[in-house]
Amino acid sequence: MRVRVLVDDGDTVAGDEKILALGRHPNIEVRIFNPFDYRGHNAFLRQIDFLLHKGRLDYRMHNKLMVVDNSVALVGGRNVGAQYFQVEPDSQFADDDAFAAGEIGPALSKTFDSYWNSQFSVPSTVLPLPKERSKEAAVSFKDGGVDVRARIASGSPFRELITDDGALHWAKATVVCDSPDKKNVATRKRRGRLMAPEVTQAMQGANRELLMVTPYFVPSDTEIALLEELRARNAKVRILSNSLESAPCSRRNPDITSFASGCSKAERNCTKCGLC
Repeated sequence: MRVRVLVDDGDTVAGDEKILALGRHPNIEVRIFNPFDYRGHNAFLRQIDFLLHKGRLDYRMHNKLMVVDNSVALVGGRNVGAQYFQVEPDSQFADDDAFAAGEIGPALSKTFDSYWNSQFSVPSTVLPLPKERSKEAAVSFKDGGVDVRARIASGSPFRELITDDGALHWAKATVVCDSPDKKNVATRKRRGRLMAPEVTQAMQGANRELLMVTPYFVPSDTEIALLEELRARNAKVRILSNSLESAPCSRRNPDITSFASGCSKAERNCTKCGLC
């Protein structure tokens, strides 16, 4: 079995030891998307690296995708971490994933390949790990108290999904994804694909209902106008998002502070057009 793991380098300040250990498995290959130059554990030095190279590093990958044998896939907003799998005692994040099967599998694999083969993806084996930390890279993985092998052997929840006639709803589905070099595509320096126009077109075609799940909901004035247009056509619009209070504290997650004012404005605008 061949396993490929593509990891964004936006929040790997804990270090490369586990990533490197994973990449040493003969059947597993790990690549890092747009890596920082600084590879240590010091968060302050990492921020300095960001400030010195903001033009390059202020470009992250938020894709969350797992595809098995081009046949079944999980698509969603779930990162790989204890908080996202309900095994962290102090903090937990709730996420919705979409289980997809059938002809959409190869299309999802194609989006993975476009990022995997892009100029931004660097093999973990070439990361500039300091020599004094080379021995630390030979870490062993702990099971965290979860018997993973027993869960796999039980077949749950995959077995229920494929045997329960009501678990899956067969319908038309379309995959949309930005090109890896999104910035240059947006400025027309390179050819590629942007998902925003396709998502907008799909929203405009809604006749009865629009459902949206997003962790950050900060729509522009143009997007608010589109939602107002849907409401004027008596289309039902339902949006599920986080409240600012439920987000991690801004000290640990600077992104929360940066979009807080935008959230407040968006909430007021949504209230005006009857969305909240």
